[in-house]
Amino acid sequence: MRIVIGPRREEIKAAFFRDYVAGLVKEAVARISDVEPVLVFAEDAGADAVDAVLWVDVFAPSSVAPLPTEWPDTPTAIVEFEGQYGVLRLQHPLEMDEIQIVQDERDGDVRAIAEIRKWLTRHVDGVSQQERQMLEVVAGLVIATVDRGDVIGELAAQFRSAAETIETQLRTPKPSRRVLSWAIGQLKQFPIGFLSGAAATYLPILMNHFAR
Repeated sequence: MRIVIGPRREEIKAAFFRDYVAGLVKEAVARISDVEPVLVFAEDAGADAVDAVLWVDVFAPSSVAPLPTEWPDTPTAIVEFEGQYGVLRLQHPLEMDEIQIVQDERDGDVRAIAEIRKWLTRHVDGVSQQERQMLEVVAGLVIATVDRGDVIGELAAQFRSAAETIETQLRTPKPSRRVLSWAIGQLKQFPIGFLSGAAATYLPILMNHFAR
């Protein structure tokens, strides 16, 4: 996962905020992938393809540095700070998603990391090898359970459709996390008791990783 963090050094008043956000992003990615992300500051990124852009606003309210134009189809979020332990806000400039976290000395960066993780899982495609393994196991066992007739009716059709969607996505070069989030959501009512071994723990983990 290659992530650009901006603005460029000459456009930002306090560059250390970018370092702070980079640390948060690294922690967030560690919770959804077993591969360490490649974090690049905007002035070093060039026009190469990237998976996400985080644009840090440390100016006065509503005076964020101009958004980047090098990656027009890349998920981009504005990160805003208000006070040392104030608000960290992630806002997708196109879809206008807005997430607010009140940071304080009690939980430090825990909630900030969690919200960045959620944003990345909603907007950045691709899966880690660990997620792929869990998805393959769960999808296979769900289909086997339906084929045995352990689940019948509309739920059986729902579960099969979700599992087949997962398998289809895993055959693509870059699986869509949005589609996988939908498919995992369709398995919320799946009886965990029908999953054997590690798969019984995989499904709750996947529901957390792909939470919408």
